[in-house]
Amino acid sequence: MKKTLFALACLTNLVWADGPKLPPPSSLLDSKAVSLGVVHARPDDTGFKELFKTAWGAVQKRPGGTGGVIDMIGGFLSRTAQENMLLGFLPFQMVRIDHFDEKGRDRASFMVTLSGWPGLQGLFFATLLNGPDGQPYPTERVGNETVVIRARPGQPKEDAGVVARLGGTFYSFADIEIARRILEKKQGNNPDLSAILSALNQEMDTYGVLLNKQDSLMRFLEWVNKRDFEAAKTSVGAEKLTNLFKHVELVTWQGDLISDDRMDMQVRFRTDSPDQAEVMEEVLSTVRKTLAERGRTGDLQMTTVDNDVMLDIQFTGYRKMLTDYLER
Repeated sequence: MKKTLFALACLTNLVWADGPKLPPPSSLLDSKAVSLGVVHARPDDTGFKELFKTAWGAVQKRPGGTGGVIDMIGGFLSRTAQENMLLGFLPFQMVRIDHFDEKGRDRASFMVTLSGWPGLQGLFFATLLNGPDGQPYPTERVGNETVVIRARPGQPKEDAGVVARLGGTFYSFADIEIARRILEKKQGNNPDLSAILSALNQEMDTYGVLLNKQDSLMRFLEWVNKRDFEAAKTSVGAEKLTNLFKHVELVTWQGDLISDDRMDMQVRFRTDSPDQAEVMEEVLSTVRKTLAERGRTGDLQMTTVDNDVMLDIQFTGYRKMLTDYLER
């Protein structure tokens, strides 16, 4: 479901006259959240324009036949749209929050806002309403909205993922409790995350903060790119990396997509002592070498001040990652 929402956000092209407004990312901020991350693109964003051109070319080369949402969208666009309409998709926004539930599980929820045709959005949302057996999922009224509870066979309702559509914004909630808190506007305050977010440049293409609790950093990095993270863990040593992460208190990032193949980012790791900051610097040097060999990093500058390690880094290789994903 999470990958499907992201794929739709990257591929939908069809535009409303004025386009939906992008909801403030803080509207998803939950009192129990340990992270909030944002990716958004504007009509004048050169990097995303190049990325969408690459996506368009990859979709046209897809063999098709899987019946998935990318095939559905790709087939529709191939019959009705031109490349310049794909670029007219902008702006879009995706927001992710993570929090731990009462059982200590790390749960992620998403908010994706599209500028695409309501008709195509409706087709996509219709694919989420029925289970594998063709039967409709149960629904529930939450606040002023109707949500769809996508419970798997034998899964308790309270643990099932929940989806909703509000105009041009799609929500994928980790569970019904989060859906109620956010849609009924009962999230509560999160002063720790809010204070850190306010210090970041929210005009950049991506930004966010993660409070490292109960291995949340490890899980987040696995979600961002599992293959790269596994390669980094192998190069450093799983035990050494796990021990280091126990001393990381928070991570912030902000970055701009420069082209379809490069993102420039500033990343800050805050550790619990200057000694651990030195260990972090050593580990990041090793990781950078490993990722460079995989074609994933370019220039890097690293600065350590007290407990903080700050990186200015070029991430590369997005063009190949996108085309490999969309063409298979």
